[in-house]
Parts: sequence; C-alpha cells; structure tokens
Amino acid sequence: MVVRAFSQPPPEDIPQRELRNDSSRVLREVDAGKRFRITVAGRPVAELGPVPRRQRSVPGPLGAEIIRRARARVDPTFWYDVRAAHLDSRRDAWERYGRPNS
Repeated sequence: MVVRAFSQPPPEDIPQRELRNDSSRVLREVDAGKRFRITVAGRPVAELGPVPRRQRSVPGPLGAEIIRRARARVDPTFWYDVRAAHLDSRRDAWERYGRPNS
C-alpha cells in the first residue's frame, strides 16, 4: 500500500499536443492547483504543477518570540561593527585586514 504524504491527487496525463493547443486552459488549471504529467507519444516526459506558495511572514505571537530571542542574543557591540564595516570604503577584505602570514 502506498500512502502519499500530502494526499495530493496524482497528476493528470496530458499529451504534449493538447498542452500546445490549449495552454491557456491548462495554465488556468495549474494556477488553481491542478498538476499535469506531460506525455510525448504516450511516454511521460515532464510534470507541470503550481509553484509552492511561500509563507512571507510568521504569525503574531511566534514572530514576536523569534524577534525577542534574536535581540537577546546579539552582542551589544554588533551593530557598531556592522556600521563600521558598512562605512569602510575598502571593499577588499585583504586591503581591510591584511593578508595572513603564510
């Protein structure tokens, strides 16, 4: 018995010529969440599906806790170092810090 992790329906087979002739409809269905397996001469060659949507923010309490912990761990002089590095016009690390003794 095979169990799919996210219980997605299997992709629908679609011949390449149907994709070519009716790409607008196929892409609308993909945008709605449907997946296709494209075939050439009956042989599967590719899968077409929606791009995974990324979560852009973290929900309220969890996000606040992440920020609180991050702030607590930052060395008090960290932002001074960041600003100094940003203002340093020498972009080459070797120029800035010198070459190692080797």
